[in-house]
Amino acid sequence: MASSPSISDEKRMEYMDTIKNFMIEDSKRGVESGLNYLVALGMSAYTEILGGLCNRNLQSNHKGAYELFLRNYFDKKCGCEYMKVDDELKDLGGLYGVVRSGFVHKYLLTKKSFVATHSDSPLKCAIIYNRKEDPEIIFVVEEYFKHFRCALETYYDELINKKDIHLIQNFDLAVTRSDLISED
Repeated sequence: MASSPSISDEKRMEYMDTIKNFMIEDSKRGVESGLNYLVALGMSAYTEILGGLCNRNLQSNHKGAYELFLRNYFDKKCGCEYMKVDDELKDLGGLYGVVRSGFVHKYLLTKKSFVATHSDSPLKCAIIYNRKEDPEIIFVVEEYFKHFRCALETYYDELINKKDIHLIQNFDLAVTRSDLISED
């Protein structure tokens, strides 16, 4: 049986430091500049990418990767409720279909929506869905950024500092299969 690919702790940390810093700092500057749609699009894509690293696959099952990261990091580790809203949107393709794919393929969400900068109160999910309202979906950029940052920093800590073997194996597979980092 072939062994799993292995990269050095140094290469893994260098890669994660790079994407973590770009993802957080670019999103932060975008939020501060009021680039709501651009930041919402970027963070939706980042959520999918991080899920691919956790799920050892950056090349396929993008919806599964996106949902995995929301479930395991946004909800379980950061106390959010994204999967609750995902379930409410299931008939429309879930959060992946409505939000992530809406931004990526149509620039707009697949339902009547609005991208807001901030909320007057903290939210458990920065994507608000109410089929009886107009607009039906509101994406709150500052709140999503807070949740995203918590999720990314938690994943980073488990992968880099705590050296979770399962996460390391999945990460190594994802980046070597995609030719992002070569094996040692």
